[in-house]
Parts: sequence; C-alpha cells; structure tokens
Amino acid sequence: MKHKILITTIATALISFTVNPALFAADAANTGSITAAETTADATADARFMEHATRGGLMEIQAGEIAEGKTKRDDVKGFARAMQRDHADVNKNLKTLADRMKMKLPTDAGDHQPFLDGLKAKTDADFDRTYVAASVVSHQKCIAMFEKFSATTKNADLKAFADNTLPGLRTHLKNGEALLSTLGGANGTAAK
Repeated sequence: MKHKILITTIATALISFTVNPALFAADAANTGSITAAETTADATADARFMEHATRGGLMEIQAGEIAEGKTKRDDVKGFARAMQRDHADVNKNLKTLADRMKMKLPTDAGDHQPFLDGLKAKTDADFDRTYVAASVVSHQKCIAMFEKFSATTKNADLKAFADNTLPGLRTHLKNGEALLSTLGGANGTAAK
C-alpha cells in the first residue's frame, strides 16, 4: 500500500512539471498579466533593435575606416575617426547587454555591405560627399529608430541604453550636417 501511494505521488509530481505552459499563460491573461505571446513579441522587438543597432554601428565603423584611407581632407578624417571610436563604444555596450541576455549579435554589416562596397569605388570630392551624406541619412534613421524603440520597449536595460546613446547620435548628425554643408552637399539628401 505504501508503495502504491509513493508511485501515485511521484506520478502526480511528474505530471505537474510537464503541464503545458500555455495553460499558465491563459491563466495569466485572465488576471491581466503579460501573456507568453506578448513576452515573445517584446523579446523579438528587442532582438531586432539590437541587430539593427549593431549592424548600423558596424557600417559606421567600416565606412569610417574606408574614409580614413581614402579622403585627403583632415575634417573628413576627424569625422571618420569619431564615427569609428563612438560606434565601437556603442557596440561594445550593446554586446555587454546581449551577453547578459544570452543573445548573439551579428558580426557583419548585413544589408549595409553593398553601400560599403560602393563607397570603396568613390574618389576624392565625390567620395567625401557620398560618405558624409550617407552618415547623415544613417544617423537620421538611427535616431528615429532609437526614439521609437525607447518609447515602446519594456526592457529597462535596453531603454536606458537607447536613451543614453541618443545624445551621441544627435551630435553625430549635427556634426555630419555641418561637414556636409562645407562639402557642398545638401543636408540629408545626397545619399538617400
């Protein structure tokens, strides 16, 4: 009899550990808590933001390296160095967060690669205007992405990251626009 009670107790315990998590999610939905689907959607949005931010940073770093090697202008070289330094720092901070979240970030520029390849073919003044104009447009898009993400994410660490990164991105945009005007380009329109 004791043996039968013990087996029944063990079987009941095993069943309770293998209950479908959806049952718990449905119960959470009835009490107003966050559902598993909402959590998954939030995690997907966070991962997508981190991927885009990383690849954008890698593009700025690689474009800055190309610019340093191709331009003859000190002001463009200085801008390129600032882009490399600052975006390397941003990507380093993002990697720290990703490591804590057990996420893997991309190590390539992804969809930005064709732009980088095309940038290598540009020369002299055409190169300078194309590089700086592309950086201006990139920073306009990046700022919009960071602002939207900061307003919607539920991840406090990623929100803080976005909020802390935005001032630097705005400075990059302002500096890029000023540099572009000295190169004879129209702010934000030359590389769309």
